Amino acid sequence: MAAKVRKQMYLGVEQERRVKRIAEGAGVSEAEVIRKAIDQYILSASPIGRDTSAWQAEQAYLIDLAAQGAVEPGTAWQREELHDR
Repeated sequence: MAAKVRKQMYLGVEQERRVKRIAEGAGVSEAEVIRKAIDQYILSASPIGRDTSAWQAEQAYLIDLAAQGAVEPGTAWQREELHDR
């Protein structure tokens, strides 16, 4: 079992009633219900950091490609050449 840190908190009467009902229904402790609720809150409240470097590289590639102009009709190319960037 992972290490735990003791915290003391106050619940409203209705919150306590709901936590007890959920714990009994799930067959887990009230503390486990509260821990899971905290985990869900943290996941929903935390913005997911996005790495935009791949998009920025693709955007730069597309800008460069557009600057090269249209491809001449009849130009011979191989599919593999498109992946050599």
